[in-house]
Amino acid sequence: MRLSAGLALLLSLLASICICALAKAPAAPKVPDSEADTVRQIRRIPEEKRTPLQKAILWVKTDKVEKAKPILEKIIKAEPDNAIALETLGEALFNENLDGSQHNQARTYLTRAATIAPERGCAFRMLAEIDMTDGNFKKALVNCNKALRADRPCRVAHRTKAAALSNLKRYDDALKEMEKYFKYVNRHDNANLRDREMYGACLQDAGKFDEAIRFYKSWLDKGYSDMVAISLADCQFKAGKREEALATIGETIKRNQIDELALQRRAGYYFEMQRYKEALNDLNKALALGSNNRLLLQRAKVFEKMGLKDKAAADRRKAGAP
Repeated sequence: MRLSAGLALLLSLLASICICALAKAPAAPKVPDSEADTVRQIRRIPEEKRTPLQKAILWVKTDKVEKAKPILEKIIKAEPDNAIALETLGEALFNENLDGSQHNQARTYLTRAATIAPERGCAFRMLAEIDMTDGNFKKALVNCNKALRADRPCRVAHRTKAAALSNLKRYDDALKEMEKYFKYVNRHDNANLRDREMYGACLQDAGKFDEAIRFYKSWLDKGYSDMVAISLADCQFKAGKREEALATIGETIKRNQIDELALQRRAGYYFEMQRYKEALNDLNKALALGSNNRLLLQRAKVFEKMGLKDKAAADRRKAGAP
């Protein structure tokens, strides 16, 4: 059967399309990160050759805010539209006053930076951090999305977004964002203590206790940490594995007998298990290490359950509670 010239041409074109489709597509260029890449580039520059702005950026990232602020203020006075200086000063003010006393000022600088250079995600990420501190989790999500969709995204915003989603009880979505963040920092090994604790908390909030327990145990296998062990014990207790939780927290106390937090935590487990004498024993030990209102109020509850109302009232008075 002889093909017409038109049909032959059509088949030839289809064959070319198929060959092109099978050919390996070139890898997409890596989109630079507005925060991490900036810091990485500065670190490659010898210290004596860094500009004042570059020095200020590193100081803010290493909690040397007081050294950075006067330099940033001087730069902004000379260059009012310097977006990087504006966002860095906004971050400095936020980090310096986590209680919120300078958040309005920080927000002003960050909003200006985002308006001048919307292609950079840093300012949006920091605005989301302020939103989180203010308890405005929905607004934090909006700013996180802007940070991640910017031409030069700020991928740390995956972590901030996870925190916002978790506070909105969208736990599965929060876990997805943490996985994206861990992929960005090259999995869990390069994540810091705060990030790992947050991931474990997300797993627990999502009700994935067995997965959280495996996560904490794998972390402990790489090196013992009281805080991780306590998190593991809490997770075991929530999962209904109460004896395992007591064994885990008991090992922590055995390693460090002056661990007030571990003693308080175990007292809480005993209280829930209605083992009031053992709870009281741990709280007495914790209070002997250093009295505080939280421990006194916790012991007052134990006294009440034991029918010792006078002692419970005395602890509440010491704690300044009615």
